[in-house]
Amino acid sequence: MKKAFFITLFFFFFATAFAITGKSDTDTVSVSNKQELKAALSKNILNIKLNNDIHYDDNERFFINSDVNIIGNNHAILNDGSNQRDWPGFTLNKNDLNVSYNNVTFGDNNHIQSWYGILQGSWYRANLKINNVNYIGFTAAQPFYLNKDTKLTFTGNNNFYTTPGKGSGQEFLEGATNIVFDENSVTNIYHNTNTSTAGFLWPSDTTNISVKKNAQVNINTSKKIFCWGANFNLNLDDNSVFKINSTLNGVTMGTNTGNVTLNSGSYFEAVGNGSFGEQASDNINFSTINPRGLLIENKKSKGLFNHDVTLNNKSTFPYFFDYYNPSKQTQPASSGNNILNNNVFGSNSTKLFYHAKTKTIGDVTSTVKSNPLISQINLNNLNIEGPYYYKGIEYKIYQKSLVSDIDSDNSQNIITNDSTADFKGITNDDYVDVTNVPAGNYVVYMRAKGQSLSSSYEDTTSQWIAKDINVKKSMLDITVPIKTDFTVLDNSLFTSDNQYKIVNNSNFTFKYYIDSDLPKKESGSANLVDKIDSDTPNKSIYLALKVRDTKNDILPFVHSADKTMKISVPGFKGESIFNVIGQYKGPINYSKYENLSYIIKLFFE
Repeated sequence: MKKAFFITLFFFFFATAFAITGKSDTDTVSVSNKQELKAALSKNILNIKLNNDIHYDDNERFFINSDVNIIGNNHAILNDGSNQRDWPGFTLNKNDLNVSYNNVTFGDNNHIQSWYGILQGSWYRANLKINNVNYIGFTAAQPFYLNKDTKLTFTGNNNFYTTPGKGSGQEFLEGATNIVFDENSVTNIYHNTNTSTAGFLWPSDTTNISVKKNAQVNINTSKKIFCWGANFNLNLDDNSVFKINSTLNGVTMGTNTGNVTLNSGSYFEAVGNGSFGEQASDNINFSTINPRGLLIENKKSKGLFNHDVTLNNKSTFPYFFDYYNPSKQTQPASSGNNILNNNVFGSNSTKLFYHAKTKTIGDVTSTVKSNPLISQINLNNLNIEGPYYYKGIEYKIYQKSLVSDIDSDNSQNIITNDSTADFKGITNDDYVDVTNVPAGNYVVYMRAKGQSLSSSYEDTTSQWIAKDINVKKSMLDITVPIKTDFTVLDNSLFTSDNQYKIVNNSNFTFKYYIDSDLPKKESGSANLVDKIDSDTPNKSIYLALKVRDTKNDILPFVHSADKTMKISVPGFKGESIFNVIGQYKGPINYSKYENLSYIIKLFFE
């Protein structure tokens, strides 16, 4: 019995102890001033929510002794002091704490910032998360001064804005060697301080920088060197973006060895006012696996590279280098290592873009059948070549070529802007049948649209390609009247009551005409003549076809060979509609009905 009682007592004590010492995510305290903030931190509150801006002075610290989540509630942390060299603000007091800032602003245009960052943590390691944070340092201060073993993670949308002002030009970050820009995050850094320190980053050891899937990092800085004093590894996950713009110098990525890996759909951009690597003899190595692209640009002078840079092309699609020396030139990227320098791209080059060769894929055939008529140009097996999902084809079809050199930029623009195509359209399928195409020779222009692998947005359009195709003539298929009837009542010019038509069921335009030979008389006593006048003998008749929808063209049954008139009828059920007209000369016996019959020959060509 004592044994059972002891066990019951033990579990009761354990539960009580857990209730006293545990912390949960629902543990939240709101604070309105620095005194309340200090009190909440001393009680190890997990979630501290700001109800007002928090003001503090030089050498005034907020000690962090346990995990804490500062919820800014769109309020600011403001330093009312005047000495940037002091160590005020949030300060770590032990190792391995989780600290996060959410929806909070540090500083404004009227308050200084410390040289030692928004978390005084150089003595202790921590996990620091920055989520939807704004940092304003008009006095050129430094946002981060951290322990080398601290992990710094950016999530959400963060904006850092630092200008020279009266202060010294500190780094953006010092100490930490593990930096993560989390999935779908956007981090904008404007760090244009003066150059009293040369580095944007000054880590304590080899630094790993990870830009996760779909994250974007945009850096604008006056610092001479991206990573000072240590090796670094920069990894761009699928569809991530890393851009750095150097406002005063050419972009120099490091002082030691830097490895930059571009994975599927990622994009790297380095734009500066000088050559790439001009500030240090660094060793920069790019490794690429089907990225969206890599761009290096010198906006100030000519010559892209200060020394050799290596690009290890591991992509599974063809990639090319476009470079401007000064006009655009292109050369293929080799599989494996490519050495990038001015010997390869010229001493006058100003921009280099490494990208996949996007190519339209498709077969062009024609189909012609009769009864019923089918006359088509068929675009089949449509696709796009490169690291992209196929999203569709735009096509334009002409009876003659628009350009002579389709690969030139000017020719590409001509095709894009032209609106005179005989047939045009866009399809998202892998085939399209262009119908009712007249027989003849055609040039088919096609360009494909693609979406970057693993991304949710359309981001590329290939160049136009051209393919020739012939659409053969179908069998001549005509619907014609076999008999026309009319009545002659007097010697006046008459028009038949009924209209008749010839229908072209072929895929080409034909012309028809009446042979100049005399029509065959089947019955009756009247002779066919080419006109009726005073010299025409009695018992003569003039007959002709009067064609509508033209200029009232007249096709006489009897005419000379040099006056043969031809009427065009377009294909695909085009019509020629006519009446029979004529005039009889001679006496008419109204008590007797006489039948006149003639056979005329219609010729088609």
